[in-house]
Amino acid sequence: MVKSLKNFTSNLNCKKSSNLNVLYIHHCGVWGGASRSLFQAVKQIQRKSVNPFLICPYGNVNEITKSLKIPTINVLGISQFANQKLGDYFGHRWLLLLRETFFIPFSFYALIIAKIKWGRKIDLIHVNEYSLIFIGIITKYLFRKPLVIHVRSIQATEHVLRCWFLDLLAKLFAVSVIAIDQAVANSLSNSVVTTVIHNGETPKDTIKTGVKTAAAHEITFGIVANFLAFKGIYEFVEAAKACVREKGVSNAKFMIFGDNHRQQKGFKAFLFRKLGFLSDVKKDIINYIEKENLIEFIELKGFVADIKDIYGRFDVLCFPSHLNAVGRPVFEAAFFGKPSIVAFRDRSEDEGIIHQSTGLIIREKDPGDLADAMLYFIRNPHSANKMGIAAKKLAENKFNIEKNAEKLLKIYQQIK
Repeated sequence: MVKSLKNFTSNLNCKKSSNLNVLYIHHCGVWGGASRSLFQAVKQIQRKSVNPFLICPYGNVNEITKSLKIPTINVLGISQFANQKLGDYFGHRWLLLLRETFFIPFSFYALIIAKIKWGRKIDLIHVNEYSLIFIGIITKYLFRKPLVIHVRSIQATEHVLRCWFLDLLAKLFAVSVIAIDQAVANSLSNSVVTTVIHNGETPKDTIKTGVKTAAAHEITFGIVANFLAFKGIYEFVEAAKACVREKGVSNAKFMIFGDNHRQQKGFKAFLFRKLGFLSDVKKDIINYIEKENLIEFIELKGFVADIKDIYGRFDVLCFPSHLNAVGRPVFEAAFFGKPSIVAFRDRSEDEGIIHQSTGLIIREKDPGDLADAMLYFIRNPHSANKMGIAAKKLAENKFNIEKNAEKLLKIYQQIK
């Protein structure tokens, strides 16, 4: 009896010890694409054998960490070394370096507190962007634990020396490098062994819906993005104008889901605008809509947190980004049976869109090409329905969060 009890206790302890304690370092306190992707994966693996711990800046992400009961250390900011496309802080890299230098003491403070509170518990370090590679290496040696790097942004390959240096660090200090898609992986050196694990969505959280048929007599296009120029927001309203004013379309609506980026609010934004470093994109868009008399066609919906309240309102997603990447909204829309129009130079099935099958691929920074794609769907609503069905199948295959979180968990287990 005593022996059996000892065996039971031993098995119970082994089960507990088999749980992985992972320290996540996340660069953003705002609930955006990177945050959503990280915490959806964490939510899945947390149910199995991973105990998450988190360091991240203050922000509304805390609402999620509280609901998931993730032990969290918040700081004003975490120092990064950005090398992603369009990551030079309004075109002035010295401002970016100044900001990240300012955040260095807060980063070290967070690591020291984490070491004191969780030092003996942590089994693995996972940084949620390539820009966190330096803080990741420091954390690796402070905790003496292996480092996993998640690369979520396409790197600026034109900066050869910078790329070479970062890739060298990844090769030397990371046990695993994960890219969110093949385009991101291709922006890294061939010497960096990379595993592609797509972001994901939970299929059961989406609804069965498709594009309106011709009987509805109207088709609605939507863009899901903060008011940032590189998101293609200007091209979207210019394409809408071309459809309405130049092509005579009267049975189409255009919706913008998003708000001014956090960097465009407050005293800092006011100062940067005065110095000529920043423009108010939302104000520009509103002025353009009023000037071109497009108020009855273009609607500004603001920020909407629940994706069910977004993708159920329009028929075709527009993603005219300048990043040569297929962003999260594309596969989110696909789960709702919505095709997409995407600005993308490298046509690859791996990226979540197949031209003329799950959507249309257009040239970037080309509102005329975007308008032509819109006109195609306006004139061919049944083709839009067909593409939406194909998009949903592709999303369920490649972007199922349960399957992709399982891939992440396997990497953790192999490391341990």
